[in-house]
Amino acid sequence: MQATATRPQVTIQQLIERLQRHPQVQSVGAISTSAGGQITIEDRPPGPTGEQPQLTFWGVTPDYVRTMGIQLLTGRAFTEGDKLDSPRVAIISESLARRWFPNEKPIGKRFYYGRLNPGQSPP
Repeated sequence: MQATATRPQVTIQQLIERLQRHPQVQSVGAISTSAGGQITIEDRPPGPTGEQPQLTFWGVTPDYVRTMGIQLLTGRAFTEGDKLDSPRVAIISESLARRWFPNEKPIGKRFYYGRLNPGQSPP
């Protein structure tokens, strides 16, 4: 594959594999640029516009959490099995869990990017 201005010479996966081969490298992770927007939480009525939960999303590689030393309070980190065609998973912050899932555990809860109208099925 020929490198162009929009296609890098190596993929992120190739770069990670190269870095992992270095004997002094303990862990490698990568993160994408962020995207943000409104979400709809399953089994919750959509609130008025402006009161919907807002999130910022980042794509990360499976070892990103470990590489950054992030301690998960519950749940699991991403794995190699978490791919675009796999069931979707997310890691949320403690503040988001407290705000949008008060008095309940967020594990297993589902949310969708964007606003769903009443009666509309999730993607």
